[in-house]
Amino acid sequence: MVYACSRGGLDPVHQAVITNINSLTHNLLQENHLEKEDINAIVSAGNTTMSHFLLEFNALRYQVGALRPDYNHLSPGTGK
Repeated sequence: MVYACSRGGLDPVHQAVITNINSLTHNLLQENHLEKEDINAIVSAGNTTMSHFLLEFNALRYQVGALRPDYNHLSPGTGK
């Protein structure tokens, strides 16, 4: 978290999360003989900090404050 909240640290952490999700998704598709077009939606769950990293939001304030997220409603997106 310290690295992700440092200058320039958020993007590499965000990219690592996205890369990991893409890798897991690719493996699931291969193992089940599916195509990416077969995916209708993806749901993610995690603690507040991990959700911020996924959404590429700065989580700096969670090092020192309450764990209220910076979001309370998100529209469906297309992903990266």
